[in-house]
Amino acid sequence: MVYSEMAETLKAKYKDKPSFSFDIFKGHTKCITALKIDAVRNIMYSVSKDASLIKWDLEKNAKTIISYGKEKDKKGHYDQVDI
Repeated sequence: MVYSEMAETLKAKYKDKPSFSFDIFKGHTKCITALKIDAVRNIMYSVSKDASLIKWDLEKNAKTIISYGKEKDKKGHYDQVDI
């Protein structure tokens, strides 16, 4: 996927920068349209053009898919999610 390749390129470019932290989170199949970070609970929510909503545990680098979208799991959004 193009986005994964771009992320890997950026990660390689900044690997020697001690102040630069970079993690790759894989889960969406299309572009992410919005992110919300809860710094207190150390979680992040992301929504995408693939109509999915994912909750990310930033400490464990773990994901919980809240909704794949109507086409896949018969609940949630029919189309891309924008905030």
